[in-house]
Amino acid sequence: THELFVAPRFKQLLGYEDHELESSFAMWESRLHPEDRERVVQVLQQHLEQQHPYKIDYRLRMKSGEYRWFHARGQALWGGNGRAVRMLGSISDIHQRKKTEELLKGLLETCPDPLVIVNQTGAITYVNLQTEKLFGYHRDELIGQPIEILVPENIRARHALLRDGYLAAPYLRPMTAVPSLQARHKTGKEIPVEISLSPLQTVDGLRVTCVIRDITERRAMEAALRESEERNRAVVDNMGDALITLDERGLIC
Repeated sequence: THELFVAPRFKQLLGYEDHELESSFAMWESRLHPEDRERVVQVLQQHLEQQHPYKIDYRLRMKSGEYRWFHARGQALWGGNGRAVRMLGSISDIHQRKKTEELLKGLLETCPDPLVIVNQTGAITYVNLQTEKLFGYHRDELIGQPIEILVPENIRARHALLRDGYLAAPYLRPMTAVPSLQARHKTGKEIPVEISLSPLQTVDGLRVTCVIRDITERRAMEAALRESEERNRAVVDNMGDALITLDERGLIC
């Protein structure tokens, strides 16, 4: 029938007294943020048609005119013909949490190194812009994938075992140089890297932040330095005259 009851507390969350706001579906719909409306309607329609759980975050316009973030949950009741006959729902103010999340996301995006966050199963839940640049993937191609997608194919099985062992007993592992450590670009190209790991317990379970540092240039410089030293040593060894090197104090070094 499209009748709607809105509790006084709902209206208070929007800054209104009970008598100041009508109880109608149009009132709620008109207060949705324009950028959220299509997504909210789609999730609601899926719930009514497919009986998926209804949980969603969206913004509502306050009496002051500003928009605040709310978390909504709902559950419909279906009749014998499979059509929804009524629905009950609630909202919670999560505006401060969302602002904190936006701030944290901004900090992660400005990190100079690629940053990947995985959950307790090793699935990727977040990557920053630098990760996209280094590995050639769009973040949508990485979210939900096992972290092994960024590992060379020939060591993925071994890495999965090491990953499971780490997740069973996570600890802070600072950035360390491992000569053989390689990551995998989308094209299959291998990239020498250093990695640090930082575990964190959250309300959604364990999360591990992986900071990845591309050391391709450093490896190239080290190789060039070794080559130069070997050349100089070969020149010295082939000289017919004796060669003595002195330091700044005049001592043989």
